[in-house]
Amino acid sequence: MKNTLRKLGDLGLILQIQFVPYQAKVLGEMASGFRNVPILIDHFGLVARGTAEEYDNVIALSKQPQFYIKISQLPKDPKPMVKRVFDAFGPDRLIWGSYGSNVQAFNRILAQIDDVFDFASEADRVKIRGGNAMKLFKFQA
Repeated sequence: MKNTLRKLGDLGLILQIQFVPYQAKVLGEMASGFRNVPILIDHFGLVARGTAEEYDNVIALSKQPQFYIKISQLPKDPKPMVKRVFDAFGPDRLIWGSYGSNVQAFNRILAQIDDVFDFASEADRVKIRGGNAMKLFKFQA
């Protein structure tokens, strides 16, 4: 994996990774030597597949600036966990995961973003809805 991270850094690419919370601590230790490689944690760190203590290790990854987290597969009653992740990673390292496959789903998801991020400013929600992804994936506006 270190060879992969090294090559990703050489190529200027990111790593999008799916893991269970149990694996977060080891990932953080390994990635600490590759701060030039952005790492996007998929599916909200799969919060439902670990213990609260294991998810603390996912939150701890926020201390390394190369880690981003994709907001998808939210738990039931997601607001407290969304706020915790927002407070840890900040609005510049959160990326909304999916907008559905039709107009109805798109509109429902936009309403969900406004609901779960009701504490965040509109400027922060703009970043989460797509601005951060544009920067991370190096799309031009």
